[in-house]
Amino acid sequence: MNDNINRNTRTLIVSFVAAIMVLIPLRFVEVGNSLNGEASVLGETMVQPEAKIEAPYDQIDSIVPCNLDQDVDTAVSLLTAKLEEGLSTDEAEVIFNEIESVEATRCK
Repeated sequence: MNDNINRNTRTLIVSFVAAIMVLIPLRFVEVGNSLNGEASVLGETMVQPEAKIEAPYDQIDSIVPCNLDQDVDTAVSLLTAKLEEGLSTDEAEVIFNEIESVEATRCK
């Protein structure tokens, strides 16, 4: 009798944990897909875009890496040191563009 209760309790706990592990990521997908949706009228049909499995994570895993303030400051100081040398306007503009791109990768 006691062995059956223990087995049933373990089965219940494992089933609950498995259900939570499946339902929470599905909720993220639902929220991520509904954020970019527009209001719709009841009875109106519309084509749903394909669901992205990692909907909220696509903003986190961006192509542009995020750099810390110290890394950005050291890169900018190196580029400004190059600017202090006598450069032509074309070379200076290239360095200004590099500084802007480095500043864009600063973590917010």
